[in-house]
Amino acid sequence: MKNSSNNSQKTVGTMSRRVALKTLAVGGAIAAAGGLPLVLGSSGSVGSAYAGEPEKMKTGALKKVRLAWAEPASCHAPMSFAIEKGMFAKQGIDLELVYLGIVGADQIKAMDKGKVDMASHLLVDWLDPIDKQKAGVKIIAGTHDGCQRILVSKSSEITTVADLKGKTIAVGGIGDVAYLAFLVTVAKAGLDPHNDVKWVAVPYDKLGEAVDSGKADALATLDALAYLNKKQFDMREVANTQTGHYDNRTCCVLGANSEFLRNNRDVVRKVTTTILEAYDYTSAMPREVAEFYVNKYKPGYSAENLTSVLAALPLRRHPLGKDLLGEVADSIDDMKEVKVMSASVDRAKFAAQITDNIMV
Repeated sequence: MKNSSNNSQKTVGTMSRRVALKTLAVGGAIAAAGGLPLVLGSSGSVGSAYAGEPEKMKTGALKKVRLAWAEPASCHAPMSFAIEKGMFAKQGIDLELVYLGIVGADQIKAMDKGKVDMASHLLVDWLDPIDKQKAGVKIIAGTHDGCQRILVSKSSEITTVADLKGKTIAVGGIGDVAYLAFLVTVAKAGLDPHNDVKWVAVPYDKLGEAVDSGKADALATLDALAYLNKKQFDMREVANTQTGHYDNRTCCVLGANSEFLRNNRDVVRKVTTTILEAYDYTSAMPREVAEFYVNKYKPGYSAENLTSVLAALPLRRHPLGKDLLGEVADSIDDMKEVKVMSASVDRAKFAAQITDNIMV
């Protein structure tokens, strides 16, 4: 199989941030020195220690940190909210969010070359590019669990993943994040994900129409687009990345340039814990975050819809250290099973090489 990252670049491309937001919308810790205490729950979540408006920023220079994010992904809304609320500034950090498109390989390259210092993206979309590029990148934390869905028409006879045998699944691009995640879901259902189903690339804003018109039997994509299509076209969910094989498995992760991490470990730790705090805050206050995000970025859908999406996401589980190492190793096995990564990759060795326990 060809490198999925290369395929992704060809079929997904790099959407402009504004076009991506509009396209995906169609269809319708504060911790460490000087901060509040970080509370790690038994599930790996960070207990919320933030409430209300931030204190007035102290004078003095802030440490600039550039972080690549997937702006169109609703699950990234907490990071921009945390900037707005001064959560990073209270830690002495000026966090700049940089949109580089939704192709994981592009983010890995940017981190490796030092064009950004950190990034957040889907774990399985990073593993092969890190390996192929021999990138100087470390994965340091899981931010939340699944944010993607497989949907079918309510009139469809498809009720399980196994029923997708011989069917066509529409995705935004061959090699995109939903394609990679659900290759595994299909394989775990006992099917050959490359031969028993047909994957077709459809423009993101046409995915729902493709199923509704009968051109495809199912669609696979990420929220908020998945939620909006489900609502507009009255669709039924067959699988997601929160249950089944993906139960208690991290979806999106944080990464850092290895050299930047070595030289600024305390800064990276503060960025990480603050982001995890923001996810925990969003879990408790999804409407507040949704209203901020919709007002600021004008994505083309309502705050009510985004509130529903955020409220349904498992935002409070954040694997770190040994837990993260184990989940990265398991995801390496998944990518090997579906022939996205070479069978020769040593799961334990590679996982240890590309992860870092940021809390140590």
